[in-house]
Amino acid sequence: MAGGPTVYGDTRDALGLDLLVVPVLLGTAVARLLRRAAWWAPGPHARCSDRLGIKESDMSADGPAGKPVPIAAG
Repeated sequence: MAGGPTVYGDTRDALGLDLLVVPVLLGTAVARLLRRAAWWAPGPHARCSDRLGIKESDMSADGPAGKPVPIAAG
């Protein structure tokens, strides 16, 4: 049976789907649901940022003024 379907080919396809597509979809969905709670800085990074006077942006996800940005239909 040369050239026929193999178990390894199917397994490779399933692993590729699982390792590439599923984390992208789930990661995006979870980050979208958690909004600001999904983003955090590790302790050393936060302390260094505080020491240097660097703070997070006050801009919201909706735009600079906190209002939704209109999109032209088109």
